[in-house]
Amino acid sequence: MAKLFTIPAESRTETGKGYANRIRREGRVPAILYGPKAENRTLDVPANVVERLIASGAGGQLIDVAVGAEKHTVLIKEIQRDPARGDLVHIDFHKVDLDTELETNVPIVIVGEESRTSDGGFATQPVREILVACLPTNIPEQLEVDVSALEIGDTITVGEIVMPEGVRALEEPELAVATITLPEVETEETDDEAEEVEASDEEGEGEAESTEDED
Repeated sequence: MAKLFTIPAESRTETGKGYANRIRREGRVPAILYGPKAENRTLDVPANVVERLIASGAGGQLIDVAVGAEKHTVLIKEIQRDPARGDLVHIDFHKVDLDTELETNVPIVIVGEESRTSDGGFATQPVREILVACLPTNIPEQLEVDVSALEIGDTITVGEIVMPEGVRALEEPELAVATITLPEVETEETDDEAEEVEASDEEGEGEAESTEDED
């Protein structure tokens, strides 16, 4: 079962832009809790707690939202931020039915790169997460992709990931999640090439000046 985080919340009776701005100044964020078997509820939650959970990777994990003595198991469905400052401005919590399969994104984590043959290549990630379907209690915290046996040019796709029991990938099986590539080499002019270009430019300027003098 995925790790369960808890966010303390308070019911929000007032609405409107003025009220929302006021609680944001107090370090809280307006939120809404909804779901197929839940009545919509307007809440506010501590911004610093939410930021810590997001930073710890809780975005796709089960979370308990505690409203007084009540606890609601949810997923963070949407996060809105101020486009200029990046501050949290609103959060959507989707209440889940623990007996009903859902869809969520799970992070991809590359492992085993330090054990690869030293061939000058390195692992890249075309995608950082993939969409999966499973029961809420089966949501994996992450999906590990082992690249220890790969060589330059090799790729691992979604179809090659060994999924935990009860978890199905919803992406195309051919979607690449890890590839071993060579670093890009920037072409730089040598000192000799730079001197040749400079000499050529000076010759061109000299010819131009001679032509002007003749005129």
